[in-house]
Amino acid sequence: MNQIHKRIREKSRPIGRREAISASVLAYIRNNPEEYISVLDEVKKRRALSDGKFAVVRDDMKADLNSSMRLALVLPEKLINTLKTIIDMAGNKAFLEDKREYQWFCRTYPQFFIPKKL
Repeated sequence: MNQIHKRIREKSRPIGRREAISASVLAYIRNNPEEYISVLDEVKKRRALSDGKFAVVRDDMKADLNSSMRLALVLPEKLINTLKTIIDMAGNKAFLEDKREYQWFCRTYPQFFIPKKL
């Protein structure tokens, strides 16, 4: 009887914040392959514009862009809206507001992260 209760408790436990984020990202990738590929292309372009280490815009590109611009993440609007909705429903902090969550996300999903260092 204890094993049955243990299985029920494991299956009915609430999903964690990181699990919800991961599930949302994977669902986005699976359901929007063309848009995901275009996001990866955008990340490549922005990496080419940056200094590489901290994603500060290179001096030769500053004429075209705001000189104080720091490029860190490229997230598609659909994914951002999904994550905001899921996290807002839980009544927690905003998505990526916490430094540890930001670092976890960048390490877990480097395809959206532009600089080489956090």
